[in-house]
Amino acid sequence: MTSAIIVAAGRGRRIGKEKQWIELAGKSVILHSLEKFESLASVDEIVFVVPKARMDYAKTLARRLKKVRKIIPGGERRMDSVYEGVKVSKGDIVVIHDGARPFVDKEVIEKGIDLCKEYDAVITSVPATDTVKYVEDNFVHHTIPREKVWLAHTPQFFKRKLLIEAYEKFHSFDATDESSLVEKCGVRVKVLKDSYRNIKLTTEKDMAFAEAILIEYGQDKG
Repeated sequence: MTSAIIVAAGRGRRIGKEKQWIELAGKSVILHSLEKFESLASVDEIVFVVPKARMDYAKTLARRLKKVRKIIPGGERRMDSVYEGVKVSKGDIVVIHDGARPFVDKEVIEKGIDLCKEYDAVITSVPATDTVKYVEDNFVHHTIPREKVWLAHTPQFFKRKLLIEAYEKFHSFDATDESSLVEKCGVRVKVLKDSYRNIKLTTEKDMAFAEAILIEYGQDKG
């Protein structure tokens, strides 16, 4: 059984509003993500993690989605929100996805789930395209070989038992993604190349880029 944990509990500090609830092509950003997972036979249930203030709206939104089995309030940190979702999930495999990434490809989700049956942890990622500098005190310390640098995305895929164990051991660690926790357990994380279209909507410019993606590729792409 596979559970998708869709995390939409962010407060939108950088964009000035909760970007996952903004309308994009006639429906909220989060609904674009939810519908991708809803449509896949490889996903058995969806756990929807939202701000407490959005619980009623989330329940209304989820009425059209049969696989949303639980809607729960998020925690103080992103990793707390994910952990709450993982704890109530039932799948042997859990897929963690940021609700502010509406352009996730269905094929990538399915491939990640298949890989997670073989490996304990799988992340989606893209190679860096710019030259990468390690900076200290606003001065370049050294240049990092670009071919060794990949940028982590969601979805990320884990054996549920492993992720629970990682959270229990390193809950005080402020991780920006779940793979950071399992890495600390000494687990090798498999990398699945993602699409550059799978952007996270963080700023107003991202929203303009999202509209351009929809114009070029179509609303139902992926």
